[in-house]
Amino acid sequence: TQKLSEIKAPYMLLKGSVLSNLCEEDTKVYSDGERVSNDIDLLCQQDGITAISKALYDLGFVQGIYDSTTDTIKEFSRLEIVKRRMNRGEVAPFVKKTGNSEFPFVEVDINFSLGNTPAEGVALLKDMIEETVEHKGKVLMRVPDSELFFLHLIMHQYKESCLLFMVERSKDLDLYKLTDIYYLFKADILDFLHLEELVEKHSLQQEIGTVLKQVGEVFMDEEIMCYANKFDSDFPVIIDYENK
Repeated sequence: TQKLSEIKAPYMLLKGSVLSNLCEEDTKVYSDGERVSNDIDLLCQQDGITAISKALYDLGFVQGIYDSTTDTIKEFSRLEIVKRRMNRGEVAPFVKKTGNSEFPFVEVDINFSLGNTPAEGVALLKDMIEETVEHKGKVLMRVPDSELFFLHLIMHQYKESCLLFMVERSKDLDLYKLTDIYYLFKADILDFLHLEELVEKHSLQQEIGTVLKQVGEVFMDEEIMCYANKFDSDFPVIIDYENK
């Protein structure tokens, strides 16, 4: 994040990377140690990918996957890199070995879409990137306001609920993702009028209604269920992009 600040790259930090690095003076959603993050998620616009990728290469990252059996990084082929970018709205992961036996590698994921294809949610993504501010948390963090951050969690959960290869792996039911949304909703930090204005502006009734119903059911929370009913939503269609 220091490197990205130096090159003035427009981006925002996402999910656990933010929630696990908030300091006492920031809004506390989790206590220290309650929320961990096994990778670093960034969000940027498509025209920012090149600069961020170069910064990661300069720091010694490569695009690939860590193999624990050989303690090596297997680099992705060009075809795999292109396929992931076309089908997932994200760049193939950047990985770097740490030399630490307990935490042998660190992974950075660059996201450039809020939906299942690169073209989805472009206007909302632009708002998120343009509205970011730097927080001096445990690490330097560039994040948007609470409502936009909350909406990203909603969009990410909805996206994974619609992708067949994610649903097959039960990634749409990861409890920590639902917990993030539950705690933020309950933390008394959201301006619900502003949130609803954003939902209306970007036509996100389906996404927020569907995800909040899921969260309300899992946590048996009547308040969230009632709020979810403010938005018209249907059970999401699950899509198999690989086989069209």
